[in-house]
Amino acid sequence: MVLDSRTGDVAGYQLSSFDPDSAADRGFTEGYTELLGVRRAYRGRGIAQLLLADAMRRYTDAGMEVASLDVDSANPTGALELYLGMGYTPVNRSMTWEKML
Repeated sequence: MVLDSRTGDVAGYQLSSFDPDSAADRGFTEGYTELLGVRRAYRGRGIAQLLLADAMRRYTDAGMEVASLDVDSANPTGALELYLGMGYTPVNRSMTWEKML
C-alpha cells in the first residue's frame, strides 16, 4: 500500500497471492497480482509502477519464477500499456460475453 504522507490517505494498493497447488500442476512458481489500484487523484505519479516493481522484488526474493496478472485490455485507465511497459507479455486471451436482461 502507498499512503499520502500529508493526509494518511491510501493513494494506491496491490494484493498478491501464491498458489502452491497451481505451482505443482503448472511446473513453475508464480506470484500473482490479484488487485492493483491507484486512486484517481494520485494517478500519473508512477505509483502503479512502484507497486508492481515492489511486488516483483518480493516474488524474486521468495523464489518465484513468474509474475502474472489478468487485465481487461479495454480498461480506459491504460492498464494494458502499464503492464506491457513493465515487461509483462500476453500469454493468453479470453473474451467475456454478456446480454442485458
